[in-house]
Amino acid sequence: MSREGVPADAPLWRPPAARVAASQLAGFYHSLVHSGALPDRPYNYATLHRFSVEEPSAFWAAVWRWCGVIGEWPPASPVVRHAERMAPPDPVLGPTWFPEARLNFAENLLRFRDARRALVSWTEAGRLEALTYAELADAVAAMAAALQRVGVGPGDRVVGFLPNTVHAVIAMLGAASLGATWSSCSPDFGVNGVLDRFGQVAPRVLVVADGYRYGGKRHDCLERTRGIVAAIDAIEHVVVVPLLEQLGGTRGDLAGLRGGVWWDDFVRPAKDARGAPPEPQDTTARSHEHHTPSAAPAATVTSATTFPRFPFDHPLYIMYSSGTTGLPKCMVHGAGGTLLQHLKEHQLHTDLTRDDTIFYFSTCGWMMWNWLVSALATGATVVLYDGAPMAPALRPGRGEEAPGPDLLWQMAEEEGITVFGTSAKYLALAEKEGLRPRHT
Repeated sequence: MSREGVPADAPLWRPPAARVAASQLAGFYHSLVHSGALPDRPYNYATLHRFSVEEPSAFWAAVWRWCGVIGEWPPASPVVRHAERMAPPDPVLGPTWFPEARLNFAENLLRFRDARRALVSWTEAGRLEALTYAELADAVAAMAAALQRVGVGPGDRVVGFLPNTVHAVIAMLGAASLGATWSSCSPDFGVNGVLDRFGQVAPRVLVVADGYRYGGKRHDCLERTRGIVAAIDAIEHVVVVPLLEQLGGTRGDLAGLRGGVWWDDFVRPAKDARGAPPEPQDTTARSHEHHTPSAAPAATVTSATTFPRFPFDHPLYIMYSSGTTGLPKCMVHGAGGTLLQHLKEHQLHTDLTRDDTIFYFSTCGWMMWNWLVSALATGATVVLYDGAPMAPALRPGRGEEAPGPDLLWQMAEEEGITVFGTSAKYLALAEKEGLRPRHT
């Protein structure tokens, strides 16, 4: 028992009953009751959890339908083959999930094409830029066309040595829309750390920034990029984001960088060929061919972009182990499994909707970046932050230092963040600094 007489394992907070009843998780539960998959009883989390474990085929089929996956899934096809073998998948032994389904990961994240905010990018200097869903879709289409123009296609690797800004998201979605595989590292990695990872995957295109800001200081990336490119013969093109210029400085120098080209010059031919983007629309038309539950979030599709669709397990991401025992191990994540798991976690676990603004403190080298970006499929606003979590920030145009420790809480207030993701270490530091965001 605690000093207040409350059991030590008592929950800190319980949601009101009305909030539980209105949650997407409860709605999903009742959809299973309506379909006959669960008995007609009041919502009970333990019952739903047991169903997900004991009836995996029925559970994941219901997640596909409820979350409105855009793709082709023949109604008579199996959800999983060799489900008796619940282990890392083997090409012959299985398990093989949704073996006859086809989808495009980027198409699902770009299902909305309206004037709502999609991405908001912050650095230590405050808000850097923002894109609507319509603007994001157009930027991704231009990047995809540019990548296709230089020969990138299914199975090729496109990698990012990038800060956590909108360019990382655009490059990833541009690659994914073509069926290429994306991998990324944080720009604070040294040359050897990057080579230990990208050296194993033989990327054709490397997307980098000329520099970034951390802890109030600007850091150059181009010298390390030259070392990376010199060591990986497979790299044909290096697309450079002029981030230092966006941060109020001057562009770096691409001299001596094999295949180096500025981002705008890389995508400009594709933009010129596409012409002006269509006017943003705000409708609720859905666009997928299999099972559309009325309770699922609506999708808006107004772009003429055609997305090729690939098998459910088509390689989407390459992520890495920590590298504490030898070289980092490459872990390939399939498009369908990543999408379905993230949709489940966002909509059922986090109760995320189009009215939410979500943030997670992460770099592009951690899997939580991939998780955060998938929130676009739900239509929420995704806030990206690059920089030190508690560093002093120079406000553009003010010439003054802003309070450092509470920068992320300032960001949360200004952007109306409703889901704030961070680490226990950050919360401990905030406590040590005496921050009380609820009162300030």
